[in-house]
Amino acid sequence: MCERITAMRAVVETHAPHLRPNGGHSAEGVSDSLPPIDITIAAGQSDFHIRIADQGGGIPRSQIANIWNYMYTTAERPKEQDLEIKGGIRNAPMAGFGYGLPLSKLYARYFGGDIDIVSMDGYGTHAYLYLSRIGNTKEPLPQ
Repeated sequence: MCERITAMRAVVETHAPHLRPNGGHSAEGVSDSLPPIDITIAAGQSDFHIRIADQGGGIPRSQIANIWNYMYTTAERPKEQDLEIKGGIRNAPMAGFGYGLPLSKLYARYFGGDIDIVSMDGYGTHAYLYLSRIGNTKEPLPQ
C-alpha cells in the first residue's frame, strides 16, 4: 500500500503542472490526464510478486540509499492552512513522515520476502514486493 501511495504522489507532483485546466485549449506539452500507475501481480510456485510501476519522475541515484532510512522523506511539509480543523476533524497528511518504505521492507522480510526499488531519475520508479507463498517460512528471529 505504501508504494502505491508514494507512486500516486510522485505522478501527481510530476505531471499535475502539465495538465490542461477544464475548458482550456490544447497546447504543446499539456496533457488531459495523468500517466497510469501499472500494478502487476504474479504468483509462482513458491513466491508471490507485486510490481508497482509509475512515471513519477524517479529518484536520483544519489538519494536511492536514503529511501530505506527512517524519517527520510521527499514530501513537502504541509502548509498550516492544510492542517486546519474542519468540522471537528483535523486534516492529517498521509505522506511525508519517512516510515512507509522502511516499515514495508521490515514487514516484507519478517514474512519471508523483500522489497526492491529500481528507479530511473527523470522518468519513474518500479517497486517490487516479493512474499513467500508457502506457509512454512520460519520467523526470522535474531540468534
